[in-house]
Amino acid sequence: MLNVEPVGPDIESQLSEAKKYILGDSSSGVNDLVSTDIGGLPLVKLSKEFSRATTFKRMLADYAVRKEVSRPICLAVFGPPGSGKSTIIKSIIKDLKASYKAVPEINLSQLISSADLSRYLAPVVGILASQKIPVIFFDEFDSTQGDRPLGWLKTFLGMMQDGLFNIGGDVTEIRKALLVFAGGTAETMLQFQERAVADADSYRKNKVPDFISRLHGFLDVQGLNGEDSDRINRRALALKFQLGKRDMNSPIAIEDGLLRNLLWTAHFIHHNRSLQAIVDSSELTDKTTFDVSCLPGSTSSAPNGGGLDQQDLLRLHISRGPLDGKLIGISTNPWDKGSLPILTELSRRLFVNGSSVAYGGDLDYKGAMQGLLAGARRVPEGLVRRAQDTFPIKNYLGFPAFLMPDISDQLTKLEKEDPNIVKVLRLQTLSKEEMTYLGISDGYFRARPDKGGKEAYDHRKHIAWSLSLFRMRLRIIQDVDALVVLGGKTLESWGRCSGIAEEVMIAQCLRKPVYILGATSEQYEASMQVGTVLGLGETFQYPPQMNIEQRADKDSSEQTEFNAELKRTFANSLAIPGYQNRIVTQEDVMASLATYFVGGRRWVDNGLTVTENRKLFGLKLDSENAHNEASDLILRGISRL
Repeated sequence: MLNVEPVGPDIESQLSEAKKYILGDSSSGVNDLVSTDIGGLPLVKLSKEFSRATTFKRMLADYAVRKEVSRPICLAVFGPPGSGKSTIIKSIIKDLKASYKAVPEINLSQLISSADLSRYLAPVVGILASQKIPVIFFDEFDSTQGDRPLGWLKTFLGMMQDGLFNIGGDVTEIRKALLVFAGGTAETMLQFQERAVADADSYRKNKVPDFISRLHGFLDVQGLNGEDSDRINRRALALKFQLGKRDMNSPIAIEDGLLRNLLWTAHFIHHNRSLQAIVDSSELTDKTTFDVSCLPGSTSSAPNGGGLDQQDLLRLHISRGPLDGKLIGISTNPWDKGSLPILTELSRRLFVNGSSVAYGGDLDYKGAMQGLLAGARRVPEGLVRRAQDTFPIKNYLGFPAFLMPDISDQLTKLEKEDPNIVKVLRLQTLSKEEMTYLGISDGYFRARPDKGGKEAYDHRKHIAWSLSLFRMRLRIIQDVDALVVLGGKTLESWGRCSGIAEEVMIAQCLRKPVYILGATSEQYEASMQVGTVLGLGETFQYPPQMNIEQRADKDSSEQTEFNAELKRTFANSLAIPGYQNRIVTQEDVMASLATYFVGGRRWVDNGLTVTENRKLFGLKLDSENAHNEASDLILRGISRL
């Protein structure tokens, strides 16, 4: 589950009301939003969990008094580990304990065969003798059985349809029972269906449609990291509940900064279990205020009590977000102002969810990349700090780009004004021997002359830039976990081809997932052409090509000379580690891309279905809704990896 945006004025108001609720203040508006009608478990009244739990409770109460039933009631419950799946089911049964009794939970990931399951069902016999309805909770029902994905589903069908149970080697008919199936690999019912449908043959072979058709209902439990409007209230209920378990004479005051982290910005790795572990291990005895110094591993000599030991202990249960530690590459043209709105929204979402962003090229204050800087500055520091030597933004520059006067000044300014936000990597991407061979100095030079200028085109300088850009892009792709591409120029390339095309090609060769958005204008349409080659558009382009202007004012002889020198001298220098084929010219790049057709055998899975990838590519990025939808799709894909 992904996180939401940083604290704003409305959030402060919610936090204030939540604080009063936790302290037992009856004037808090949160009191009117809470219900304990489900087994005494505090739930937000307007939440989907409460609504569905209430429905289940009525359903099971009605089922309990029926004289004749044809088969067991079958429910599925999904949610992240530690989100409270079993707790909410137990709370429903608690209110119906006169009619229902549960056997110990059965974790199917720990069993091997149906014979193992048969032994775990033995307690059902005793429950039947007590004239109560047995409740059987199958945890991680969607786990593998042996080497078969979803292999347990076939075993359940007889129980679900006819009430036939293999208990101790004997088939026993139990028409009246409650079967609860808790997901272990899928966090929602939709995710379970999507994963199953992804392999159509396996979907039918493993009887997924038959299993779903026998369910009477399902419940998705969001856990503490849900990104809806109930996030703060849900956490306030859980925190008060856990604090209530501590042996304290009166409600303890909570320092505002800690409260904001616990109720809003922190990402609980194991949801309710993580919050419980933090409260259980905090030093609260004889304390009047719960602050950072009370957290496990605190040292009195460290600022705010937060030493390195505390950081290590907190990281067991809290992270900066579900993407903490991930590095996501973003490839676009820095001067494409049409991409600024989507980059601002996407980068904000990435930073809030804990990831860092990598960008190769001119990280300019005035260009589209200002969205990255603005997003990084908006994210508050949380309880868990970034790992040492990690930054929100990593800016990669090869030789001689980092020597360009304007860029050099900008880098100095960035490093001075945002020392904790931007890490600049100045890569020496050409060897002394290559520089000597190409006849270039160690100072700045252009790949192509200014249009209308007196300087003549020199294919050796263009080759130097091509090698340098390739190596910079290779380094980026090696470092990142995924790549997002948008727009990009197709004309006047300073490399051997469009940078977008080269980066996507390298990413596919290195088996890194890619998310491709379309163009924001006709001037920046490289991603549109690359996506078309990959089969993401409505038409398919073959033979694959890009509308790249000839490298020397459309002088084909100089382009020929450029390509010939690349092939003759530098083919091995353009090799991709672990990839046998030599991809040298623009035509080679496009031909390679065409072999990674979306959904095909070589396409690198990016967590999105083929339909979702085509939807992402086809979005018209001209509205806030489109920016949100594109960001949702990209983060959904990354979170599934």
